[in-house]
Amino acid sequence: MNRFVYLLGIVVLLSSVAAFGDSVSITGNITQPNANPPASNSSLDAIQLGDAYSVNLTFTGGLTVAGMYSLNGGTFNDASVGAAESYTGGTFTSFADGSFSVQLCLASCNTGNELDLNFKIPFASRNSQNVTASSVPNLAPFDLLEDDGLTDIQGTVTGYSYRAAATVPEPTSMLLLGSGLAGLAIRRFRR
Repeated sequence: MNRFVYLLGIVVLLSSVAAFGDSVSITGNITQPNANPPASNSSLDAIQLGDAYSVNLTFTGGLTVAGMYSLNGGTFNDASVGAAESYTGGTFTSFADGSFSVQLCLASCNTGNELDLNFKIPFASRNSQNVTASSVPNLAPFDLLEDDGLTDIQGTVTGYSYRAAATVPEPTSMLLLGSGLAGLAIRRFRR
């Protein structure tokens, strides 16, 4: 009977496997490094004018239609100086005209502790890789605020890449497979 409980535990574990989220990578260059050091994240003080950066976003589901998507999190990285910041969540808004608005949050979103991105690509390219991005008129393309706004780093947005999550079996498929295996195990143990 212990083997049955063990096998049943494996079936439950396999049936609860969740798909990983899709991801978006956004790239650009720094146009304004931090003018008010020191930042609470001291790695941000090393960022220089012209540095290349990347922002990676993760969210559940695919980017299928215009609308607002909840982010599972994100990261900012300036590899040339080893500067990095991790974010806990936020929103990713896609508009039908191909413009996008991103707000990544530190512990909580407010106007002084977040990363904001505004850019535009052809809407039909929203699920593509290596797409050239452009600015949205009258909006800052990249603004990283920290320390209640004392740390302010700005930049351009020049590139966009979308990656779909690897396809994994749906939980119902795993449950059916697991149920079949459990049935065979019960039959074997009853002999």
